[in-house]
Amino acid sequence: MESLIQQIYEAAIIAEKWPSLLEEVGERFHSRGALLFTLAADGTCWRGGGAAADFMEEFLSGEWMGRNERPARVRALGRPGFVTELDVMSEQELLHDPVCEQFMRPRGFAAAAGTYVPGLAGEDIMLSVEGFCDYDAARAAVPALDALRPHLARAIQLADQFRLQTMHGHVQALQAIGAAACVIDARGAMVTANLRFQDELGTTFREIGRALCLQHRRAQQQFAGALARLRAKDFSGCSIPIRARPGPIRVLHVLPLAGAAHDLFARADALLVLTNPGRCVPVSAECLQRMFDLTPAEARLAVMVGSRSATLAQIATEAGLSINTAKSQIRSVFQKTGTDRQADLVRLLIGAGSICTPVDGGAEVRRT
Repeated sequence: MESLIQQIYEAAIIAEKWPSLLEEVGERFHSRGALLFTLAADGTCWRGGGAAADFMEEFLSGEWMGRNERPARVRALGRPGFVTELDVMSEQELLHDPVCEQFMRPRGFAAAAGTYVPGLAGEDIMLSVEGFCDYDAARAAVPALDALRPHLARAIQLADQFRLQTMHGHVQALQAIGAAACVIDARGAMVTANLRFQDELGTTFREIGRALCLQHRRAQQQFAGALARLRAKDFSGCSIPIRARPGPIRVLHVLPLAGAAHDLFARADALLVLTNPGRCVPVSAECLQRMFDLTPAEARLAVMVGSRSATLAQIATEAGLSINTAKSQIRSVFQKTGTDRQADLVRLLIGAGSICTPVDGGAEVRRT
């Protein structure tokens, strides 16, 4: 058992070791693998080892989790140890339970032993050893699993803490270069924030419940859309212009974090960076295209308009465009960036450039 305990604490530090650890737990207890998962408001995040990993993939893709009563019953029982199906459901219930009858039993996963560990974000992380040969075998494994549980619980909470410290390091590094930044989960709840970002609460941002909202109506609509995409596991990211009256346009960058799709420790789904409009770092066409979903032609025109003291007609001639094409493209740029005139666009591009690759800045065309 000592080697298994050593593997448990290694996984706390090296997240990539969880699948092999969970597979080893399954083998040690003569089951088909083990799972860690959390039932978050934005969906199930999990890690698995052994045949249990394939089982979980199929279970979630078939949308069986929403019909699965076991996790809620285990939590309601409140027992600080491992429990089996027979501790939370009667034999008659198990016989007629559609999840067990139609999915688990035919695949050899009817019997399991599970427990829960409180996470830092207030969400319980479930640990389940899956695929015992029968309910008696699952019950027989409980005493040994309970002896292992303190180590597993500490490892889970350590992994949670390490992830949180990593995120805190990200936002502190951004503060050092003058950027307001925070890490959020997919519901918009703050995980950690630097002091510059905290200073924006009550002005640029407010909290409803635990969820961040933008004070600016149009920007909030875009932010809500970005959160919806995160919950749908779309990690494309976006940049949101925020018009402050009085004050310059600022840009909120929503940057999905690598590995967030299956991250069940210190749920960190995206980094928010509010650019400082006073930092004169212009933006490249390529970066602008990525940030505001512009076409390549729109991005090139936006950079030209923002970098020249010239009329739109002059810029169109220089770019080899008809005036009608240039007008159509600049209207689309204004719409996508939330600006109305070139002066606003220039300020926006300079602010956006503070976390991107540079080009130049410049003059005055209004939306028509």
